[in-house]
Formats: sequence, C-alpha cells, structure tokens
Amino acid sequence: MPTARGYVRVSTEEQAVNGVSIDAQKEILQAYAVVKGYTDFKIYTDEGFSGKNLNRPDVQRLLEECRSGKVEAVIVWRLDRLSRSLRDTLRAAALGAREACGSGQCAAAPQGRHIQCVYPEPSAEIT
Repeated sequence: MPTARGYVRVSTEEQAVNGVSIDAQKEILQAYAVVKGYTDFKIYTDEGFSGKNLNRPDVQRLLEECRSGKVEAVIVWRLDRLSRSLRDTLRAAALGAREACGSGQCAAAPQGRHIQCVYPEPSAEIT
C-alpha cells in the first residue's frame, strides 16, 4: 500500500484567515495524494508555529515516522510550510522518505531524495 504523509502549517491567525488556511492546504494535499495513488495518507498539522526551525510538535512526529522507513513520500503545499531553512528542509528529506512531492518546485536532496511542493514555483536544484 503506497504510503505518504502530508504536512501543513500556518504561523499566525492572520495567515490562516488571509493566506492559505490549514483546511485549504489539507484539501490540496488530499487531492494530490489521491491523484498520485497514495492509499495510506495522513496529514500532520502545526498551527501557529513559525517555520524558522523544526521545533514543532507535528513536524517532529512526521520526521519520526520518516525515520521508521515506512513513509514513501512527504507532501507539502510549499517548501516553506515544512521549514523556511533550506538546511532543515534537506535534513528532513534525508531522514527516510524517498521523496517529498507535489507539482512545481523540485530540489534534489542528498542520497537521491527529492523535495517538491504542490504550489507551482520556479524550479531549483540543490547540489
């Protein structure tokens, strides 16, 4: 059974109201998981947390599950939902999920893992 995990985050109440809300992000990720054929899909959520580091309860749960080797993909709406730090994003990608996916931006991470996001952005490769 193809396994994927989603991760959504907003920093502030204002962002939740005027930006892309938690519910909107979840809806986008759920639809993407269906299109990609992930039948075992769960979404982790951190509401009201900054993306400056990985010190957030649900992102830590997500990373722990990735370390277990049971997660094939991590899906995010935009890379900055996972972390605003490129170093943290690449570290997270190296923890076990073979790819983090969506459509749009794609960054090749160490050990051949890939990170993409659902929201279209210019492509970039990290070497």
